[in-house]
Amino acid sequence: MKKRMVAGWFVLFAFITVTGYAENDVLKSLPEIKDIEAVPEIKDIKAAPEIKDLKAVPEIEETEKEINFEAISLIERMENDEIVLNDSLYRFSPDVKFYSKTGKLVSRSKFHVGTRVGYILNPENIYEVISVWEVEK
Repeated sequence: MKKRMVAGWFVLFAFITVTGYAENDVLKSLPEIKDIEAVPEIKDIKAAPEIKDLKAVPEIEETEKEINFEAISLIERMENDEIVLNDSLYRFSPDVKFYSKTGKLVSRSKFHVGTRVGYILNPENIYEVISVWEVEK
């Protein structure tokens, strides 16, 4: 029994000794505690800008049958703000739009003499083209 008690005291002494050294090493390696700086107060919170309802842009999967073209023709001439289609001279609307075969908005430069197009005229001015659509040959 005495041997167990001595062994127990020895273990306890060893634990206290090792722990004491560990605490001293840990305490030496810790940085100094500094004052905690307060987070600045937020005074002015601006409201988010109002989100306006946007009109949904329709998916364009239109073909020449789904669009009511004035006619389908080959471009006979196209210069500045004029185009000749079916032997008739038309002016481009200031807001004229050009569309590819897939219905995507494209640059006017994709169209040239000989391109087959469908076109839509301004209902208020039958000599003004408001949109030109490339169509299948």
